[in-house]
Amino acid sequence: MAPTGSSHVNASLGALCAAGGLFGYWKARSMPSLLAGLTFGGAYAAGAYLINSGDPATGHMAGLVSSMLLTGAMGTRWARTGKFMPAGIMTVAGVLGSYYNFQKHQDWTS
Repeated sequence: MAPTGSSHVNASLGALCAAGGLFGYWKARSMPSLLAGLTFGGAYAAGAYLINSGDPATGHMAGLVSSMLLTGAMGTRWARTGKFMPAGIMTVAGVLGSYYNFQKHQDWTS
């Protein structure tokens, strides 16, 4: 089933996280990258699924929590290493995902 409406952002963030984890494992044999990428990818995919299945408030809350955790984890890494790739990119993606999911959650609960 293709994502509809407001689930596209969470589906895209999920794909980005999963792809990043797979790339990190492929490039450096980093098991933490693989596990984190697939975990965050799965959480975003679950949020997108909930949005598509008729529970958008819960789906956007799942996306918001995932985005906040991603921002915290990768923001800390970015601050420590100073490298924009991949930590900075994922931090920015997490901030944008947090903003989007917060706004959409407010739309569905207000």
